[in-house]
Amino acid sequence: MKKLILTIVFFSSQTFLFAQNKDAVKFFNSGVEAERTGNYNEAIFYYTMAADMDRDYADPYLRRGDIYKRMKNYGSAKSDYNKVVSLNPKNEAVLMNLGQINYELKDYEGAVSSLTKLIELNSNNADAYYIRANSYSVLKDFSKAAGDYSKVLELNPNYSDASDKLNKIKSEHNIDIASNEKTETKEETKEIAVKEEPKEEVKENLRKEEVVVKEEPKEEIKTDVVESGPTAEDYIMKGLAFYEGKDFLSALEKYNRAVELKPSLAESYYHRGRAYTELNDFPSAIREYSKTIELDPGHEKAHINRGYIYNETKDYEKAIKDFKRGVEINPNSAFGYYNMGVAYYNIGNKEKAVESFQQAARLGDTDTQEWLKSNGYSW
Repeated sequence: MKKLILTIVFFSSQTFLFAQNKDAVKFFNSGVEAERTGNYNEAIFYYTMAADMDRDYADPYLRRGDIYKRMKNYGSAKSDYNKVVSLNPKNEAVLMNLGQINYELKDYEGAVSSLTKLIELNSNNADAYYIRANSYSVLKDFSKAAGDYSKVLELNPNYSDASDKLNKIKSEHNIDIASNEKTETKEETKEIAVKEEPKEEVKENLRKEEVVVKEEPKEEIKTDVVESGPTAEDYIMKGLAFYEGKDFLSALEKYNRAVELKPSLAESYYHRGRAYTELNDFPSAIREYSKTIELDPGHEKAHINRGYIYNETKDYEKAIKDFKRGVEINPNSAFGYYNMGVAYYNIGNKEKAVESFQQAARLGDTDTQEWLKSNGYSW
């Protein structure tokens, strides 16, 4: 029987065909699996590795951007979504996300730019008009804001917030969309008088907004990345590169640095456990996986990898306990069911071993399929 350590899980999808580098696809698939089980930090690491291997592969940037958005790390999400747009300028969902994120970051001009591109692709997106209207309002371009709020209500008459804001702009800034249209067609002289003053006002305000809005996010990024130096996550990424190159001692050095910088980060201990496992230092690996589980009780891979070591050290009862917990967290883990079958087999419980192997076989594990077939079992 094979010995398995849970490291990379492969998926297939047509979207991955755009990648030219097969290793990039492998790392991306690992990121998808980590994200699916809620291990967002690990998913970010794998997506970063995939992106570094193939700079024209949009999927890792997209998935990583989605995670950053969920984590409210808007600066990083914006960077990833901009990369996706550079590779696929017609991705409407990403343009919408960029509009929302730019608004959150107070980059109102950036929000207008992204949403305008989206509206050019899809003129029926009420939410895009609404956020753009809010951005125009902050930029004091009330005429354009009113126009967008009106468009929102044209697309969705029940959009009460847009209605309230439109009425407020009309009353406070003396804007009448209908009369503005008449002015444009019949009274060119008045049009100049009405429109040129707001233009000057907008220019002034835009200059002020640029100082306040655009420099703040840059300062935040400098604080996080430049001034504080490499983060724990950065060191884990460096460790992963050494790990994939089978330089496990160098990987350990990077993981150790990650632990020093951020002792509460479960992924540092998890990856350190993997390196110790490869070095056959099982006591240290068990210690690291146990620390991972202490910090993150729902860490499926730490449970299964620790169970694997218990199998190796013939502590089968502990192994079974870990595998049970692992497949409880992730019922689609063929690795967990396979190794649990090995543990049951070694304590002489053939019935439970077969049940575990059958589940692994149903999940696509070819080795268990062959073993079951050769021993007269179906799955």
